[in-house]
Amino acid sequence: MKVKLCILTAVLLLGAAPAFADTYSIEAFQFSLPQLADYVGENPVGDRADTIAQIGNEQTWYCFDITEIPDSEQIVSATFTVRMQDYADDASTQRTLWYDPDDDWAFSWPHDPDDEAVKEVTELVAVINFNHDGWTWITTDVDINRHDWSKDLLDNYVTLMLTGPLNGYYSFGDAGFDGAVLELETLSAPVDKDDKTKVLNLGPEEIIQANGVDIEVPGYSVPSFVDWNNDNLNDLVIGEGGGFGDAKVRVYLNVGTESEPAFADYFYAQSEGSDLTCPASGCMGCFPRAVYWDADMRKDLLVGQADGTVNIFLNNGTDSNPVFDAGQLIKVGLEGQNLDVGIRATPTFVDWDNDSKTDLVVGAFDSKIHIYLNCDCSGGIPPSFENSSPSGIFAPEDGWDLVVPSNRSSPVILDLNGDGKKDLLTGNTEGQLLFYKNVGTDSKPAFSGYSLVKSNGVAIDLPGMPRSRPFVCYWMGDGHFGPIDTEPDVLIGSGDGKVRLYRSIPETKTKTKAGDLDGNGIIDLADLALLISYLYQSDCGLCDGADLTGDGNVTKDDVHRFIDIFLLSLEQQPLKEY
Repeated sequence: MKVKLCILTAVLLLGAAPAFADTYSIEAFQFSLPQLADYVGENPVGDRADTIAQIGNEQTWYCFDITEIPDSEQIVSATFTVRMQDYADDASTQRTLWYDPDDDWAFSWPHDPDDEAVKEVTELVAVINFNHDGWTWITTDVDINRHDWSKDLLDNYVTLMLTGPLNGYYSFGDAGFDGAVLELETLSAPVDKDDKTKVLNLGPEEIIQANGVDIEVPGYSVPSFVDWNNDNLNDLVIGEGGGFGDAKVRVYLNVGTESEPAFADYFYAQSEGSDLTCPASGCMGCFPRAVYWDADMRKDLLVGQADGTVNIFLNNGTDSNPVFDAGQLIKVGLEGQNLDVGIRATPTFVDWDNDSKTDLVVGAFDSKIHIYLNCDCSGGIPPSFENSSPSGIFAPEDGWDLVVPSNRSSPVILDLNGDGKKDLLTGNTEGQLLFYKNVGTDSKPAFSGYSLVKSNGVAIDLPGMPRSRPFVCYWMGDGHFGPIDTEPDVLIGSGDGKVRLYRSIPETKTKTKAGDLDGNGIIDLADLALLISYLYQSDCGLCDGADLTGDGNVTKDDVHRFIDIFLLSLEQQPLKEY
């Protein structure tokens, strides 16, 4: 029987204090029971060496129906109980949690994350020891910090797998695993959970084309939207590749307009006279981001690599025609060790702590958000990470390291909800888009839970395990080298090599006459108070019409303009007492 299984790998810990809901005790409704053959060749299974070889590779899986648990609840603790037979002295077995959303799973152990043919597992309990007479029930706690059950609640079932190796002296017969029970403790969802989903109101999915055909790069796509050749039109820069060979960086120049981007043929970014390449592995080729790394005002290329390192390619050409050197690995610490997040480095360049120096924030296969702070050691340009360890420090969530569900974090850091604090947007293995609201400060971000970003009212969840890798941009311009509105759009790269665009849908506002900032139909001192509160905000699109001069900023010129409008309005309406 094929079992569709979507299990995420981080616990959902929200900052609000929800009430306890219930505890559920669920028996496995289906499980496999590996058998030992009566004979191995001419020899009975009781032969110790043959039996060890036979049973050491066995795996047993259990399915649990969790339909009775409401989708809105959070699972906050879990225990697993299985009935085992003591067929060995001091025997032990390793338990792992595995999943395969493609519904075409096959048992495979051990798991190699670089081998895409091998199904992925998440280890929750390393070793369960048992040494009892006959059959006995063994109970163990699940490491809740490595598992998020929200997707299981939507799919209504969970599958767990026990796997070897087993050690000891074996007797023939059943492999020693029987029925199992999963006990789950839940909390009710916090009342403010849905509020976080309103930050991005994305429309339907669009597939970006070039020459009228869907863009589809070899391997996994990693898009960005930047002005590559300084013609005031943003271009597509797409990393490509996977575990089949060297990976490259494609550039699709925008041959359309600012308000209607269009793309034709592509070329590859160049390094030392040939195509820029980076070593690929598994589900990742090049993860490129155009940055200004040093002080020469020529765009450079920051490239995350499959092996967990990050390369910086410096521009030896011009800012409008980049040509890069051979690249060098980013170093950290006083001893100059390689920056290393394990595997699958997905970097972004941002001032994390508001000290006017740009830092590195890097996602990884381990689901964490690795932070490398740019120290004062060299003035911050080019960046210096002498105070960082190879793995960096980690973004916090409720006092613990933030862990993105289902592995392969791919972060974008910016203020998405207009509260003046940088937030976190990230992809993951499952092809979702997750928003983490900053509940700390802009200079010391902290997070407390996430919400799934929606497209056309439905949570983005690309099929299979596509490894969503997002980039936030403003897709359409206003014709004056600026965004057409203040609502950010999102590009997502994935395992099918395509580039998906999700455009934000601006909130509809009732048009009012100039100066009526609160929309009550009267221009009064209440509107002046609002205008003053908006002074010098950098994003006037969030200022509800306070940019009265239309120069893109809210300054004292807008106050002077308001006074003119206000005095004119006094002549046209009855006097009020203030």
